[in-house]
Amino acid sequence: MKQIGPMISVIIPTMNEAKYLGRLLDSIKNQTYQNYEVIVCDFKSSDSTTSIARKKGAIVITIREKGLSPARNAGISKAKGDILAFIDADIILSKKVFEDAVDKLRGNTVAALPRFTLDTTSVPTSKRNYYRFLLRVDNLWKKASLFTYTPRAYACVFCRHSAVQKIDLFNENLFSSEDLEFYNRLRKKGKFALLKSTAKINLRRILKQGLFMSGVIYFRSDLRVYFGSKKTKPLVPIR
Repeated sequence: MKQIGPMISVIIPTMNEAKYLGRLLDSIKNQTYQNYEVIVCDFKSSDSTTSIARKKGAIVITIREKGLSPARNAGISKAKGDILAFIDADIILSKKVFEDAVDKLRGNTVAALPRFTLDTTSVPTSKRNYYRFLLRVDNLWKKASLFTYTPRAYACVFCRHSAVQKIDLFNENLFSSEDLEFYNRLRKKGKFALLKSTAKINLRRILKQGLFMSGVIYFRSDLRVYFGSKKTKPLVPIR
C-alpha cells in the first residue's frame, strides 16, 4: 500500500449515521493509499455514530451548529492534510480513489471527483436498473460540467488544501446548495478533474422524497444560490 506522498484529511459530517458510517470507514481503511487522517464532525448524534468513529480510528469533533457547512468548516480548521476530502457518511469508496485523487491533484487542478455507482442496499430490486441509468447520465453531466464554472461536485470531493485557503469557507447560512456555492468559488482557482475510480452513492433522500420532488427542491435551492442568495432553507430531514 502506498504511504509516501501528500496527506489526505477526510472530513465527514455526521448526525445519527451509525447505519452507514462504518461502511465508509472500512472502505477508507482498505484504500491502496494510506497517508490519511479521518475527522468526523458530529452534531448531537443520539445513536452509536461517535463510538463507531472512535473505534475505527477517526478523530471526532462535536459541533454546536447544525448543518453541513459548519461541520465541514470545523473539519477544515483541524485538518493537517495537503488534500481535503469532503465525503458524506453514506458513501462507499472503491480501493483506488485516494491513489487516483493524489495523482490528479497536480499543477492547476484544484479538485477531483469520483464517478458514482449505485449503492443498491437502499434501492428496491425492481428500480435498480432505472437508477443505474440515471447515475450514468449524472456522470456524463459531471464530466461535461468540468469545462464550465459550475462543476457538478457533491457528496465526495477531493480538494487541494492550499486552494481552499485562498477562498472563504463554506457559507454557514446556506443549509442547501452550499456545495454549489463553495465549488463555484473554488473553480475560479483552477481546474476540476474526474477520477477513473468510483464511489457508491446512497440515494436515500431521493427515494424518500421522490425523484420529481427532489428535483424541484434542489432546483429551487440552486436557483437561489445562482442569483446571489446568501441563505437557503434546510433540506427535509431523512434520518
